[in-house]
Amino acid sequence: MLNLYSGYAKGKLSLELNKRTPEEILKFHPEIRSMLEAIKEKGWKYLYIETKGRAVAEVDLEKNPCKLMPYAEYGGRGYWTIDVEIEKPPETKDVPEVQEFRINVCTKSFPRAATVDLSKGVITYLHDPFWKWESGWEKDPKKLSEAKEVYDVAKWLLEDKKLKLHENMSIERYKEICKILEEFIKQ
Repeated sequence: MLNLYSGYAKGKLSLELNKRTPEEILKFHPEIRSMLEAIKEKGWKYLYIETKGRAVAEVDLEKNPCKLMPYAEYGGRGYWTIDVEIEKPPETKDVPEVQEFRINVCTKSFPRAATVDLSKGVITYLHDPFWKWESGWEKDPKKLSEAKEVYDVAKWLLEDKKLKLHENMSIERYKEICKILEEFIKQ
């Protein structure tokens, strides 16, 4: 059986952390913050869905009580953990990589007009009144109005902000729907 050791740690410990809050990511990625501000300027809102980023933090271990504890023993090799008492969570020093920053773009009628991963610049979802447009819907003013609302978001994201459609979504389908809707919107 491995023994437990107590003592004090010295020096600084660099940590790599994965699950980060939107606020932490935005602090280090102004390009994402500016996109969120642009969404608000359009009169829309956004809702955070999932954020994930690799962050770097540092803990000053000077005179912090610690324990070296056995974690496991495999084939005669011991693995240990260090338990260090710190007063508060370490401050994030940087977020060098954002793996995911998914949001819903919310319009007046739709809390999920579009879903976008801002870290990848990809639209992963467009709401059904637009994406599943069917011939004959143009005769229904409500369906046309709903499709136009999502169309405005999609067009802005793709054409103005230069985002891409997810690989499961067809750019040809997008263009086809836009062409149909633009005929009725002009009327």
